[in-house]
Amino acid sequence: SYYESDAALDGTQYPAPEIPDLATLNQQASATNSFPIEFTDPCVAPDRFFYGSNQWAVTDRLGTNKRAIFANDMHLGLRVPATWYQVVIQHDMPPGSDQTIRLVGASLPGVPGIVVGSNGSIAWGFTNSYIDTADLIRCRKSVDDQNRYHTDGEELEFEIFREAIDYPGGSEMVEYRWTCWGPVLTEIDEEVMALKWIGHDPQAFDFNLWQLATATDVWEAVHIGQRSGMPHQNLMVVDSNGNIAWTLTGRIPHREGPAPQLPIAAEFETAGWTDYLPPEQYPLIDNPPSGRLWTANNRVVGQEWMERLGNGGFDEGFRASRIRERLFEKESFSEQDMLTIQLDDRATYLDFWQSLFQEAIAADNDSVSINCQEYIHDWNGRASVDSVGYQILTVFRRQIIQRLSIELLVSLKINTDERIPAGENLFRQVLTERPESWLPKKYAGWSDLLVDAAKASEQELTSSGKKLEQARWGRSNQSQIQHPLAASLGPLGNWLNMPTVELPGDKMVPRAQGPSFGASQRMVVSPGAEQDGIYHQPGGPSGHPLSPFYRAGFDNWADGTPSPLLPGPPRYRLQINPVDPPE
Repeated sequence: SYYESDAALDGTQYPAPEIPDLATLNQQASATNSFPIEFTDPCVAPDRFFYGSNQWAVTDRLGTNKRAIFANDMHLGLRVPATWYQVVIQHDMPPGSDQTIRLVGASLPGVPGIVVGSNGSIAWGFTNSYIDTADLIRCRKSVDDQNRYHTDGEELEFEIFREAIDYPGGSEMVEYRWTCWGPVLTEIDEEVMALKWIGHDPQAFDFNLWQLATATDVWEAVHIGQRSGMPHQNLMVVDSNGNIAWTLTGRIPHREGPAPQLPIAAEFETAGWTDYLPPEQYPLIDNPPSGRLWTANNRVVGQEWMERLGNGGFDEGFRASRIRERLFEKESFSEQDMLTIQLDDRATYLDFWQSLFQEAIAADNDSVSINCQEYIHDWNGRASVDSVGYQILTVFRRQIIQRLSIELLVSLKINTDERIPAGENLFRQVLTERPESWLPKKYAGWSDLLVDAAKASEQELTSSGKKLEQARWGRSNQSQIQHPLAASLGPLGNWLNMPTVELPGDKMVPRAQGPSFGASQRMVVSPGAEQDGIYHQPGGPSGHPLSPFYRAGFDNWADGTPSPLLPGPPRYRLQINPVDPPE
């Protein structure tokens, strides 16, 4: 079987792993501290949320006016001031020449360049790739000398670093021990766990990415991206000639075998990589026959590449599959069409849970009120602010997952070669195949579990005398985009925050939006036609709350009204004149 949410660019499908038999696992549980289930679902691990991003592109065959068009919205935690700074940079290339370059897009405040945007010849942007760039190495200390450790065939001495940590009223000296792979994370008796991570290698980072400012086509741009030392991203590029391309940025570990999912014994020759993959061997997809590209933190390429890249926490693909679906609905796209996809709140992932709720109603018609049944039957499929059905289904989904997780968490500490991702797809498998070992012992059958979860969902939403019709999704999903100092100012702190508004969208739809996370920017642009571009961000460029630009753009971001990528006529001008330094 395959995951229905899979939306890889190369068309490959990822086989769903077999559902673990919990009865067998519980019987075997004893030997190690290796936990086989990796919780990735916010309902199971509510303290974790994987921020993501969306991007897609179409070639000139599909773009209006025979232009390639690119869309990018990067999802981050939202705050005040905003993460990005919308900017236009114009300068001579080279300085003093008649050739002028204009960069349009989003920069980080204080950074001399743009991170995403267009230079007139190309437009580019990013999503997190979630490839695996960290290995855990398990080694043992020397019996004769506790300051030494075993590697493959030899003993080495720990490297010791000491650092003074000052705090009010005192100071403390902290000691860090490093191995040939990286820092020691844990020491339990004679066993040491070390981390081999690309972030510890200064050679893995540089400023090559800024060369995108002068790139003239997609192939020059991907060449730059593949040689850029930076966090690992999906780089998507379109150019003014109508071409589109996708590749990866950042150094990719060159391992002898597949990327490991569990700690590696130091005695293995393949423990920790020793070099990086040559850029010319990076994956590249350009001008696909469909004329379409998309990524949304999902798995992008197939098994052979998966073994090289590893899985650093790919999104399960529901956002990506919905974006792909929208891209194949039409044969022509304008900038407004791209924004419409960015604002899409169709929650296809909840269709499955709606059918389960309807099954519960059929099994026990009295399990929930007629009012609740109508909201479920009439749900429009969207995470819209007025939707009561969406709110009921999100609670119902959580109620079921919590019940299954109790069974899942019992004594599961066994030695296994793979981690089983406990996310949406695993629970769908369980609820489709319904293995007996997964049914919590308190229930006589699966229908009983569904009915109990349905009852609990309505009870939760109507507790303390609340009416079900008040359980609109927008009441739960209200913006809380706050200044870091606001909490310390009491009621006056609201003066520093962005307005509180009800937001459509949710984590697993293209319009990924929650109270304090979501699209930190939205950009739609065709290089060379920036005048038709669209740009959103949840707050203005000024950090001064009295400035008219402090909240500029927030309303358009919140309600989805198109706003231009290019600025209008200048209203203010700041001129800085260099002077000779004093002698």
